Amino acid sequence: MTSPTNFELPDEAQELPEDDAQAEAVALADDVEALRHIEDLTLAELCGEMVRAPFRTWFTLIEIARTPAQHEALSPTEAPAHSMTMPQAGAQESFVLDDTPVTPAVRKLRARAVIDPAVLKERRIALVQLGARLAAVLIGLNGSFILARSQPRTIDATFVRGMPFLILAFMLWLAADVYADWDSLKLWWEQKRRNRRKRNQSAEDGDAPSAAQTQEAPQSKAFDWRDYHPVRLVTWLAFIPFALLTYFASGGNQFRLLGVMTWLISIVLVVMAFVPMRDFESWFDTMTFRLRSWRPRWTWLLSVLVIIFIMGAWFRLKDIDQFPPEMTSDHVEKLLDSQRILSGNPQIFFPNNGGREPLQMYLMALFTRLPGVNMDFTSLKTLSALEGLLTLPVFFWFGREIFGTDDRKFGTLVGVALMALVAVSYWHAMLSRLALRIVLAPLVTALVTIYLARAVRYNRRTDFIKTGLLIGIGMYTYQALRMLPIVVVIAVALAFFFRVKGWHPRVNFLRNFVMLVVVSFVVFVPMFRFSVDSPELFWMRAAGRLFGDPARQVVDEETGALVMESVSLSDRLDAFEVNLGIVRDNMVNLLLMFNWKGDVAWINGVPNKPEMDPFTGTLFIVGLAAWLSRSVRRREIIQWLLPVMLLVMLLPSALAIAFPIENPSATRTSGAIPFAYLIAALPIVLLARSFIRAISGWPGYVLAGGVAVFFVVGAYIDNTNTYFNEYPHYYLGPALPHSEAGAILRGFAESDGSYGNAFMISYPYWWDARALGIEAGTLGLVPGEMLWPNGIDTTLIDIPTFLDNAAHRLNPAYRLDPDRDLLFFYSKDDEQTRLSMQEWFPNGRELLVDSYQENDDFFIYRVPWLGQAGFQEFVATYKPS
Repeated sequence: MTSPTNFELPDEAQELPEDDAQAEAVALADDVEALRHIEDLTLAELCGEMVRAPFRTWFTLIEIARTPAQHEALSPTEAPAHSMTMPQAGAQESFVLDDTPVTPAVRKLRARAVIDPAVLKERRIALVQLGARLAAVLIGLNGSFILARSQPRTIDATFVRGMPFLILAFMLWLAADVYADWDSLKLWWEQKRRNRRKRNQSAEDGDAPSAAQTQEAPQSKAFDWRDYHPVRLVTWLAFIPFALLTYFASGGNQFRLLGVMTWLISIVLVVMAFVPMRDFESWFDTMTFRLRSWRPRWTWLLSVLVIIFIMGAWFRLKDIDQFPPEMTSDHVEKLLDSQRILSGNPQIFFPNNGGREPLQMYLMALFTRLPGVNMDFTSLKTLSALEGLLTLPVFFWFGREIFGTDDRKFGTLVGVALMALVAVSYWHAMLSRLALRIVLAPLVTALVTIYLARAVRYNRRTDFIKTGLLIGIGMYTYQALRMLPIVVVIAVALAFFFRVKGWHPRVNFLRNFVMLVVVSFVVFVPMFRFSVDSPELFWMRAAGRLFGDPARQVVDEETGALVMESVSLSDRLDAFEVNLGIVRDNMVNLLLMFNWKGDVAWINGVPNKPEMDPFTGTLFIVGLAAWLSRSVRRREIIQWLLPVMLLVMLLPSALAIAFPIENPSATRTSGAIPFAYLIAALPIVLLARSFIRAISGWPGYVLAGGVAVFFVVGAYIDNTNTYFNEYPHYYLGPALPHSEAGAILRGFAESDGSYGNAFMISYPYWWDARALGIEAGTLGLVPGEMLWPNGIDTTLIDIPTFLDNAAHRLNPAYRLDPDRDLLFFYSKDDEQTRLSMQEWFPNGRELLVDSYQENDDFFIYRVPWLGQAGFQEFVATYKPS
């Protein structure tokens, strides 16, 4: 037999202590022995090995899988026996693996003998962490599917069975991270203790802190004379008068030309007054350089983002003209407000329908100025879908900005995962297609958080100014964003106390924060004027009434009339105690909305269905564990605050005390979407990295990409099924067929009748005449006429009077013409109207329209033209004297 060949460890590995060297030798021998027999096992024996020693068997299978093709291997008969020499303390002792077949897998194991044992240990830790993370995800998926799919969905039958799996998944992922980072955690903790002892000793000795200790956070740049250029002083003196002029010119809840001009000028001046000139010059030079040097490049990242964007576009724009199919009163109000703007009534705040912020209505008015775009429901849906689509690349930027500070590649991957999850999100797609202003909330929240993160990290004044501008704009989008200032204050306070060190840097930080407040307030001035003029309207939707109502109705004992009386302080404290319990219960329900029960309103999705699909919901749970393990050792304020920001943006729904049945609300919590999905995106990237670290070469990358595709595609299939198959069933039930009746009305007006000769007779809990007119194309048809005026909500006996008045209208478009046919819409349950029609117009024809919506059939009654004499006879006979 040939003499054995020795494999020497490198010098740094020869310093291994004796016990560690022997342990590594034993471990290596075990691996070789496993490889000698693993390929000869039957499937049943292999399964038994997986149960008995899962991690060792898993590692051995990986080594075999990475073995080259058979023709590259040496024959066992050609292979000499070898010995491996392991270093000892002061000497070297060899153990001989005689008669070991030198298969490619064994050669690879022997090659590992020249690797630092620390690398082998790291590989084993990576495998254990990968296995534990995979187990956590699988357990979590099981729990999520139980919560979302099992019937009946009750606490006893479903919740108590599914929730333990999610808790176990959270704990297992956290344990995997703690296990993998245990050595570094110990070193980090020891370093913290040494630093603390050093600071204490320095304090006792009277030593001043070092410059490194006082400059932990990046600070604003030093004094620059250009910051105090005469132009800057002029802008300082000018923006305040212009802001005051804006305030006084915004009275009466109107955007006037003077007020808008002074408002825009005040915003420009306040930015010029605060922004450092060197930053503007640097930005201009950088943008000029980038534009000149830009060359189109197609990278893997761009390819992935384009694919995700296309998926998001398909989800948001597919059959947008058909679903949602019918308008609700909220949609009618949005269209009417947009039309009011075009008709010369540009309001700052729209107080009707509970009060609404105006930006979406102005965007809709602008959108309808494009060629081929009408003021109708389809255009309203298209605009909100495009806004939701625009949010997707912002979410990529958001994820990269939050997690890309220390590791840009990691942040980029988190951004990609976040964009992908939101692109296939049923929650966000529903908001995008809902055709309401709510879709702007996630977009603005993400943008504010991006610049807020930069502000607290780098203490740059421009970032504070941008944050202030976005907060001010957010106040014109949706009332839930009134919580954003709370998010900003919390982040700034934590940064001030825990990140910024030293007197001078803290002064700079506070000065920048004051600038943020001033800038946001200047943008807010017109809305502030309305809040001063009409506080009850401005705060109507936002009022939580924690302390109850300030007044209540009582019966006057003397007169018996209802009067208002003030509520005593003790009564209000009692109300606070009761309402606090409601808020607590609301908050519990909100925390369960992601995995257990979501919004109950049919317009906002499938009632009681979790807002996240089982795949994303599982990622959210283990993502909380991943966030916790990452945050322990990182002094990153924004990453610390992710769950806090999530909770703050859930408050608009929790504070809905008057109507707790509406909690949780998928719309009021829309500002929480960026934070919830960012937490869910984190474990995708971490799990992919675990595959790459545990499995070398291309198999690791393939598995990493496969796990990401698995979650995204799984979420996509589940969410599209929820939206396009389940959601329509719940939406169409309560919705009313205004579009179907509107098509009939339009056809009548364009043939033998007119819009003035058609009438809808109201019935309790039935149609909205405004929606019927809009669907027929009457919105904006006649200048000065906002609505189709022929919705009859009077008593039955007054209908002849209504028809007589319609015949005398000044506007010919809506004037009743006796020489044309008449058309009446009425409910199939309205028997009295049906009998009256037959009495009044015996020559008319009644038709029951079989609606495409189940149980929503309706009657139309068409009357041949009466002529002037016939109409006058009808009025004289049936009109009350």
